[in-house]
Amino acid sequence: MKIFILENDEDTADLITKIIQEREIGEYIIGNSDIEKAMEEINAIEPDIVVSGLVYEKKNGLKLIKEIKEQNPAIHFVVISQIISKEIIGMAYKSGAEYYITKPVDPLEIESVLERVKEKVTMKKNWHRLWTY
Repeated sequence: MKIFILENDEDTADLITKIIQEREIGEYIIGNSDIEKAMEEINAIEPDIVVSGLVYEKKNGLKLIKEIKEQNPAIHFVVISQIISKEIIGMAYKSGAEYYITKPVDPLEIESVLERVKEKVTMKKNWHRLWTY
């Protein structure tokens, strides 16, 4: 399970990394806060899960999610953001996010969400294997 972390807050990125390592949720890949480079890396690596913020200098996270989902719909997105506007949260889900976690983050919530997405990814892969034989 490859998990790409695209988070410009180092403390949050470190916490997510620690949870992934300690709970053995998957192979983490620390992303880059340069969104253009991150998009290239995500498209090249094709992670199972991308944990992403919404606010970046060159592009907003909603556009990132939408563009990557158009290119690779199998990638699952978890958004972590300080923005608590219902409108923005709704837009994140419409763009393709599966979960939206608000900051400050709760380690148990991150673990729970990542485990749920991991299960979903595993089920999809197993289903795909069954039906492609």
